[in-house]
Amino acid sequence: MKKCENCNLILQDSDAFCPKCGGATVECESGSPAEGETACNCGENCSCGEENCECGEQTAENVQAGPQMQFVDDGKKKKGKKGLIAAIIAAVIVVLGVGAALVYMLVLNTPSKQFLMAQAKMLKTEWSGKTTVADVLKGKGQPVKRDFSSDISVSMDTDNQNFNDILNKLSLDYKIKSEGSEYLLNGELNYNGSPLLSCVLTADENTVGLYVPELSNEYYVTEKGLVEQVLTDEDAGEYDPIEYTKLDDIEKAYNSIVKRYGKILLGGIDDEDVKVEKNVTVKLELLEKEFKGCKVYTYTPDKERIAAALKALSGEMREDEELFNYVCSLTEFYYGSDALVMLGASVGESTIVSETGVTEAETWKERQAALADYIAEHADEFAQQLVDSGFEIKTAVHKGKPVMQTVKYSESTVSFEIISDREELLFAWKVIDDDGQNGTSFVAELTRKDGMLNGKVDFNNIESDESSRVMSIELKDISSEKKSALGIPYGTVTVAVADEDLLNGEEMTYTLSTSAAENGGTEHLMTVELPESLAPSLESLGFSGTLSEMTMKIYSSDKASTAKAPDADSTNLSSEEEIEETLNEMTGELANVILQFMFSEMM
Repeated sequence: MKKCENCNLILQDSDAFCPKCGGATVECESGSPAEGETACNCGENCSCGEENCECGEQTAENVQAGPQMQFVDDGKKKKGKKGLIAAIIAAVIVVLGVGAALVYMLVLNTPSKQFLMAQAKMLKTEWSGKTTVADVLKGKGQPVKRDFSSDISVSMDTDNQNFNDILNKLSLDYKIKSEGSEYLLNGELNYNGSPLLSCVLTADENTVGLYVPELSNEYYVTEKGLVEQVLTDEDAGEYDPIEYTKLDDIEKAYNSIVKRYGKILLGGIDDEDVKVEKNVTVKLELLEKEFKGCKVYTYTPDKERIAAALKALSGEMREDEELFNYVCSLTEFYYGSDALVMLGASVGESTIVSETGVTEAETWKERQAALADYIAEHADEFAQQLVDSGFEIKTAVHKGKPVMQTVKYSESTVSFEIISDREELLFAWKVIDDDGQNGTSFVAELTRKDGMLNGKVDFNNIESDESSRVMSIELKDISSEKKSALGIPYGTVTVAVADEDLLNGEEMTYTLSTSAAENGGTEHLMTVELPESLAPSLESLGFSGTLSEMTMKIYSSDKASTAKAPDADSTNLSSEEEIEETLNEMTGELANVILQFMFSEMM
């Protein structure tokens, strides 16, 4: 027996966390479980001999074998023009309702509250070590590594000896320093021990610099914003930089937002919308597991409640600065300030976003208001489309933990299967098109022990109910602690591609192996293996034979980089026209360098 470390609730041995408060579980001391107590699926404990828990459900010892359930598509549903947007909005209502469930619901004795709590437990599933989805949204996850300092060398090797004679003469060296918004890179391409091409790239919060002595004697410096406008498309170039107030406490903002929006959207789900089936045997098709005595919740949306919740949502979010600052702060925390620029550049290309009229607004806050207005204007329409599409969420819960969920709407059916504890994560999903026979599936079986991740992930195509593997990923001894200067964890990842149309039934593999180098630092080996029938011929390049295997070796030092800023006077480029003209001139000089190299090799 286990108990909750936080609220002392008596739990089953299989429980990884408390179903009542979400706290961690610990083993009970000998004799500590209360005599005569048995666990209920809702998480409460009942005295032996009691037929029902206080929540109204049968206790575990009184549960009899019940019907079996395997979630399958019931057939085609009517499609709506904006069905996908409606489905996304419905998912938002469920997620924010989950937050409200955690904040407001103390007694889990109604169908709608139990359904939302099951969704909340999915957010608490540990996907990476001890990190949950909720942790990520609170800013407690691991940011993408951006700051590093290392000297890096790159070399190549193939199974074609003649081609190797050329590759062995080439070397590519980088010296990189990156800290916050400041960046310094020295790059050098050498051939036969002599520099062929070198460059220095610099950047800080406001400027970008480029120095390529083989192409120009000038060290060019310009404003970062001008470079972003030149390198992005015309529409993206019109977007202002995202101005927001950076939050010091992301988790506090997350809790506040969930509380406010969750309370509103909790009104979008009522007990009348949730059907409950007890004592059901659920079969997990992809994970090949079976659970008896499950409780199954089926949620179908109510048009009036959904429409009312959407209108209340739009009113809350229209001028919500906390929401805006939270999204921007969370993005910068994980991906850095440059990610916000990329976000702005991609907004105009999104079909879903363009439908909302957001792209017509001039500032980011106006875009948020435009999105709110769009939701309010189409609330009744979305609610009707959701009902017409046959939207449905079905969740199976076993001993207080969700093990399976399906989400149906007109275009397709998505099925999730999950089994998780402290050391093992089994997760699978399947997407079936509206014909009920074709789709894709994903199955992951992962174990984490002593800081090492091992397991396999399979991607499959489903055609006429027949499944065929498209790709598999094998993870071996992936370390959660030991990483290279590039942020790549030690261990081996092997990707095998077996797409029937692409490879005619044969297999192509990619392998990345990261380990300590003999003289310090880290060695990354990236190997690509092609089947003989698909190995390209090198005759057009002047080499005999084919190329079926290629290995790239990347060495990164574990010491600080020796990169240096350019020893040259700077020349400022103050307009987009000057930048484009300079880049064109340097491109022309690069072509001359390449021609000179090729001519010298022929002589």
